[in-house]
Amino acid sequence: GLVDEHLKKHHGNQEESFASLEATFALHAGDTEATLDFTPGITATAATETGNFAGYELQEVLGKGGMGVVYKARQVKLNRTVALKMIRSGSLADQHEIERFKAEAEAAAKLDHPGIVPVYEVGEADGQHFFSMGLVAGQGLDGQVVAAATREPPQVQGTGMDSIRTLIEKQSRRRAAATGGESTIPIDQETERCIAEAGYTLDAVLPYGERLVVRKTANLHTGGTIHDVTARLHPTLRQAAVDAAAALDIPVTGLDFIVSRPDRGEYVIIEANERPGLANHEPQPTAKRFVNLLFPNTAGR
Repeated sequence: GLVDEHLKKHHGNQEESFASLEATFALHAGDTEATLDFTPGITATAATETGNFAGYELQEVLGKGGMGVVYKARQVKLNRTVALKMIRSGSLADQHEIERFKAEAEAAAKLDHPGIVPVYEVGEADGQHFFSMGLVAGQGLDGQVVAAATREPPQVQGTGMDSIRTLIEKQSRRRAAATGGESTIPIDQETERCIAEAGYTLDAVLPYGERLVVRKTANLHTGGTIHDVTARLHPTLRQAAVDAAAALDIPVTGLDFIVSRPDRGEYVIIEANERPGLANHEPQPTAKRFVNLLFPNTAGR
């Protein structure tokens, strides 16, 4: 497959250990045409649409998400500039989409706080549901990679006295304590297989200072660890994350890469996630940036 081709082309030896890179929060620019955007309806070509709709003069697209599109618009009767949100699928929206959209508008309209954008109007015209709200000036998060980290498989370091089994148990207890019990290293057939490949058994004593990878995968739930590499992220990887988020048209995206090193430009993207983990990327301010995205009025406070 694509991963095998990449490994053969750039590294030859497929047994070489590769880190899985998470380039999280690639928030794509709203004015970028998404290559995978085939959504029908009024916003099918939203990135270039202007015109009049339901008493609003559409001026430009501010952003697009999985469900909606937001325009900068002028409310003609009151001559005020607003943000106008519509369902992306337009008149083809099903009842579930409409109910979700209405629930979002109603929930926002009930809130009254300086840090929350006010809702002005909720309506429907020609089968297209919409609501208008205050337009907040400020710097967006579009097109930015907020955090990147490598995930590495669990490993133990020899003491010259303890068996590999004991080393795994100790490391597993440390991982459990650090993650509230969410991460442990199981001693199972996969662990035994990896140890055997290195020429050891569970009861063997690992020489002092020697490091042994005890599982091949970097799954955080089975003892894998995560290491921040945001400052060292290669520009090619950073741009690839932004481009992938734009193509997928997911405003907040977690992406898994296979890379040789985070400061090199070669990569293969293997997975995208619309619900990336915020806590996985400390010390980067992922939660803060996410809140700023949701509540732009409070950004910088």
